[in-house]
Amino acid sequence: MNIISATELRKNIYQVIKNILHTREPVFVSSKKNKEAAVIISQREWEDIQETLFLLSHKDARETIRNELQKPIDEGVEIRWQDGK
Repeated sequence: MNIISATELRKNIYQVIKNILHTREPVFVSSKKNKEAAVIISQREWEDIQETLFLLSHKDARETIRNELQKPIDEGVEIRWQDGK
């Protein structure tokens, strides 16, 4: 896990962003005042998370995915994630 301070982020923001885009690993930005941190992720990672949440939030899509995961890959069907069908 990559953890840096806000000061370190300010000093190296371009390199931090470059590393995030290259590795797809999130960076946790710590705060001195509390124990919480902010998380920086790539846009691609964010979109992947949003797609997963979308699919899991629709019962029909969840069931289709579960059923298809039980089948051998050559018996599977294509699932259009935009409409869950």
